[in-house]
Amino acid sequence: MKGLLVGSLSIFLVSTAISPTLKAEVISNSSTQGFNLSTKATTKTIIKSGTFVNGKSPTVGKAKIVEENGTRYIEFDDAFQTDSGPDLFVVLHRSADVIGSGQAPAFGIKEGEYVKLAPLQTTTGKQRYIIPASIDLEDYNSVAIWCRRFNATFGAASLTPSPTSISTKPETLRAGEIASTILKSGMFVNGEHPTVGKAKIVEENGTRYIEFDDAFQTDSGPDLFVVLHRSADVIGSGQAPAFGIKEGEYVKLAPLQTTTGKQRYIIPASIDLEDYNSVAIWCRRFNATFGAASLDS
Repeated sequence: MKGLLVGSLSIFLVSTAISPTLKAEVISNSSTQGFNLSTKATTKTIIKSGTFVNGKSPTVGKAKIVEENGTRYIEFDDAFQTDSGPDLFVVLHRSADVIGSGQAPAFGIKEGEYVKLAPLQTTTGKQRYIIPASIDLEDYNSVAIWCRRFNATFGAASLTPSPTSISTKPETLRAGEIASTILKSGMFVNGEHPTVGKAKIVEENGTRYIEFDDAFQTDSGPDLFVVLHRSADVIGSGQAPAFGIKEGEYVKLAPLQTTTGKQRYIIPASIDLEDYNSVAIWCRRFNATFGAASLDS
């Protein structure tokens, strides 16, 4: 009888001693079954981040783009807050300054400048949204809270690359693809005609090209050329409405292939890219610049 009591007491003490540990581990891993208490680590890399600024409505908090196990998300932190409104969406925008480049009080955005991710889940607190794999993050520089019904931007955050993502983000190539290095890039702005999209100078196997992305679009016109220009602000330094350019300020690359979509042009080896800071769509017949993109390294 005495031995039975001692044995029972020992079991009770051991059970009491280990049960808090078991309970803590089960809480930290909701997928635990039975006594399998192993946890699976998740690797998260911050790609870009920024802080919200007010647009039409007060908007605060921090946003960041992260990658976890090959999937990318846009995340808002606990401090995120904006006003309630109808038909609110989370969008990625091409501009790095959606509010500064917009028109008060609504700060509306234009078709082709943004991509919708999803309806806003809640106006306050932590939340995340999947970024489809088809979206090239190099093309988008801000996240915004946008009211579709009234084309009003409640707030936006300019997204700058994380220092760690710059050095560690790998470039994955499919079979048969050639590795390319981006030398300069920039976004088109309107000149005499509406012009949108992204331009970049790349180098492949010693040959340099100027490339326009899928979103590139400008108006049709006679005698259109792609030119490199010495100025970093062809439109801002030009004279409206034609924004003409002067001999000696530019070099012609080739006639424009098409007014919309992806295309590329060889840059001759004799051209020193240090001397040129923009690419422009130029009408030679009337000396009119349809649009231009400042190219930053």
